[in-house]
Amino acid sequence: MRLSRISIIGGGIGGLSAALSLQHFGCRVSVFEQARELQEIGAGVAISPNAMLALNFLGIGERVTREAGPAEGYVMRHFQTGAVIKTRWTGPNYFQQFGAQYHQVHRTDLHAALAAAIRRNDPDCIFLDHRFESLEQAQKEVVATFVGGKTFTSEVLLGCDGGASKVRACVFGDEAVNYIG
Repeated sequence: MRLSRISIIGGGIGGLSAALSLQHFGCRVSVFEQARELQEIGAGVAISPNAMLALNFLGIGERVTREAGPAEGYVMRHFQTGAVIKTRWTGPNYFQQFGAQYHQVHRTDLHAALAAAIRRNDPDCIFLDHRFESLEQAQKEVVATFVGGKTFTSEVLLGCDGGASKVRACVFGDEAVNYIG
């Protein structure tokens, strides 16, 4: 079955990555973001060789590489104590070993690269100022309702709206998310 319309709730890195991936395989997507402006905030993102290979496959690896550049290594620390868990140096043979380099990029740069590629494929598929409110599942479609009463019907709806996902709450109930360590 070929899907004609997929809705994605959330225009962050996860939602835009999903959108670009689906576009790559010929799907028509609509991305709904609650913010009035498409932007990412925060610090850097580590991009492993596997992720870099995926970005290359999607056609934005070269742009990300230009803006990021390879990292010489990385240190993993415990989130509470700061104690070093692991140190890994990427070294000159990292590319030969894994097929891509390890990179660190600012979230804004990765987000901008994803958004630009998506808009090249379909300039009208990102909808800003659409705060998701609820969904209604029917036999062959799902209707997303947004604050203010706007609705959008699609065959599939993906919730890419973060840790406090309203989509997840609509599907599975408003159960608190527990960190399991």
